[in-house]
Amino acid sequence: MDFFKIIIDDLKSKKRSNNIERPKHLAMHICRIETDENLAKIGLEFGCRDHSTVVESCEKIKNELKNNNTLDNLLKEIKSNL
Repeated sequence: MDFFKIIIDDLKSKKRSNNIERPKHLAMHICRIETDENLAKIGLEFGCRDHSTVVESCEKIKNELKNNNTLDNLLKEIKSNL
């Protein structure tokens, strides 16, 4: 993920630092919105996370999008680069 200067293994890791956690939440949100994969499969792809972790990550992003146009623009930019 050149966008955030991290590697794919960081997204799959158990690391919880801000520079990894935020991109991980965004990536899970994008996977949930843009794919037909179920929550369990998305969690598995992100280092054996439980489906509830995916739900929580997506809810965090969804709630933040309500008041954060910068985040909305960031997501649009990421999606356009996929």
